[in-house]
Amino acid sequence: MVTRLFLLFLLPCILLHAAETRQDSQVSLQLQWLDQFQFAGYYMAYEKGFYKEAGLDVVIKPFRKGMCTTDEVLQGRADYGVGRSSLLIDRLKGKPVVALAAILQSSPNVLLARLDSGIRTIKDFKGKRIMLTQNAQESITYQAMLNAEGLSFDDMVHQEHSFDLQDLIDGRTDLMACYSSNEPYLMEQQKIPVIGFSPKEYGFDFYSDILFTSEAELRNHPQRVKAFLLASIKGWHYAFEHIDESVDLIHRRYNPQQKSREALHYEAVALKNLAFAQDLPLGHITIDKFNAIYDLYRVMGLTAEPWGRTEGFIYSSPLNAKVALTAREQEFLQEHTIVFGSTFFNAANGSHGYPLNAIAQQMWSKIAEENRIATRPEYFPTCREAWKAVRDRVADVTFYFDCSQASLGDVLFSKPYATFPNVIATRSNINYIPNLSSLEGRKVAVREDSNIVSQITKRYPAITLVPVPTMGDAMRLLKQQKVFAVIGILPLITNAITPDTRSEFKVSGTTPFTHHLHFMVRKDYPELLHIIDKTIDTLPLHERDMVLSQYAPGTSTEKIDYSIIFKIVLGALAVIAALIYRQYVLKRHNDALLEMAHTDKLTRLHNRLKLDHSLEELIANYWRYQRPFSLIMLDIDDFKKINDHFGHLAGDQALSSLADLLKRHLRATDILGRWGGEEFMIICRETEIEGAVALAEILQEVVSKEWIEGVGHITCSFGVTAVQEGDTHENLVKRVDDGMYQAKESGKNQVVRV
Repeated sequence: MVTRLFLLFLLPCILLHAAETRQDSQVSLQLQWLDQFQFAGYYMAYEKGFYKEAGLDVVIKPFRKGMCTTDEVLQGRADYGVGRSSLLIDRLKGKPVVALAAILQSSPNVLLARLDSGIRTIKDFKGKRIMLTQNAQESITYQAMLNAEGLSFDDMVHQEHSFDLQDLIDGRTDLMACYSSNEPYLMEQQKIPVIGFSPKEYGFDFYSDILFTSEAELRNHPQRVKAFLLASIKGWHYAFEHIDESVDLIHRRYNPQQKSREALHYEAVALKNLAFAQDLPLGHITIDKFNAIYDLYRVMGLTAEPWGRTEGFIYSSPLNAKVALTAREQEFLQEHTIVFGSTFFNAANGSHGYPLNAIAQQMWSKIAEENRIATRPEYFPTCREAWKAVRDRVADVTFYFDCSQASLGDVLFSKPYATFPNVIATRSNINYIPNLSSLEGRKVAVREDSNIVSQITKRYPAITLVPVPTMGDAMRLLKQQKVFAVIGILPLITNAITPDTRSEFKVSGTTPFTHHLHFMVRKDYPELLHIIDKTIDTLPLHERDMVLSQYAPGTSTEKIDYSIIFKIVLGALAVIAALIYRQYVLKRHNDALLEMAHTDKLTRLHNRLKLDHSLEELIANYWRYQRPFSLIMLDIDDFKKINDHFGHLAGDQALSSLADLLKRHLRATDILGRWGGEEFMIICRETEIEGAVALAEILQEVVSKEWIEGVGHITCSFGVTAVQEGDTHENLVKRVDDGMYQAKESGKNQVVRV
């Protein structure tokens, strides 16, 4: 009897526990678009049992017209969602969303138009009908692309997105927000020429297809969040590694659009390239890339929310480490103890670049700490001996500053981690010096190994330069009034103005010359170089500034007894200065936006947008004044093999190296840019076809003989043409493009004139 009563009591407890366990394991994922390969990783995680292995019972909820994935998650109708970069703005507005992983490192967003619509440039969008989802309309990348051309969504007729490509085919809309992995292929199959406008091509390239959840889900079920994320990433790895199997499954079970296997396969390959676009772990996501989006919103006046609201926006997981190292880079650090070459320095006279060495040591310490690098110092008497040690592989890395007489040998250089101006120091009784022309006819001391000696000699021959070994020697000449001024790098100057001499000397002006600080790395350690570059990219500005500000302090020269009147004047000046500074900041942000819009991120060359603008101006000039110009289009031969054999990182390095090589062999009047992919365009102003062909042949020979780090020798195919009567932007570009492809079809590594 007692046993029966115990069982009757125990049974409800067992059922209640089972119900709670089942409830904890049940989760739902809300998709942001119609079923297709775009969500293959989640389908495969479900179908291959990865979610079940993680103890999860997952429901994948299909997209519904008019819904917003953020609202679905925050209002409890789904536990997880797939969103866009505009999630950052949701967070800034106070919505408690948490980004878990970015499946696509580069966005496939594109605005698609029929070629026969008459739309050729973004300026042609004005008055046109455009189909966007609510999320896409809020996307900063589209808005930034339009704003860079002086337009906004208000200049167009907005239509609710029908998700039916037939509306674009039949002309019921002029522009449709699409993915470059989908609709362009479908239009190509129907033999309908289209033109696409991708924010990525205009310099606005951000994350896409971001897996996210709510703060409540993370707070209440932290282990479930981790399990769901890792199982989803496992599904994505499987989908990309087994594309044919995944395509077959989606074609059978997740295909409401009735897409063909060929279309799904095209989508799979395109998305895989975007997912691994920057040689980062699948799903990697950091707040730094979102910082660029935030800056755009502020510049465009779309948010006034403080950046501090992003605290907790990025989920802390191994995928989202600040510095994402590849497996090879992690293995490299495990195998090596890195020797940092430092120098004995004399802080009193600044010999051997004391502040620069000190800055480098602190920056290296941050890099080593961030990546848990096993490191030890090795000291050398001078910088030159430290540089030689790296060249001879006695040391692995050391600091380097631009120097005119350094014998470098075969070494690698990191990205600059600091840039300082060269400034002018004088005795304290000298007024402000506005420019270097003011020093003509004067004696000026400068370090003999400075890289600016030749530049000043060439541009300001009337200045008498007095070369000296150290900055301490220069300041002694200034003290003895044997020179009128000293020119040097800001940290070296401020370090040389000691507390005892601050009443004697001051910084009286600046120069147009800047000075970059790099790390020098031994040539056989490219992995170390990549680690340093990645860390420099991710190191917060405030941390860098804390180091740099120690060695570039203010240089006030005297104590002032402030009177009440002077305080009033000072207050007025402060208000004026604040207004001027505000205008300066706005201008700087606008200049940065313009620079981003016109610059290719990888090569730092002009991008396609800038090239298009230049072509339009030159064509108009030709029609009016008959001023000639020519075009050269070149393409790296067999570039896909480079990516396949050496990896995308080596491919990126090849593109950057080729860009630098081309820049070194062009005239100042030539316009060089990256047209797209591995294609480059050179606009030769005031040049007839014969001159352009001769230049192309020189470049062809130079490129074929150059050794590209990490890849070896490469070749390029060149098309060359000149502007002709009646030419438009379209037929001129088509003609030079045809010439380039003729060169490829004729055996590659040659120049074809058309």
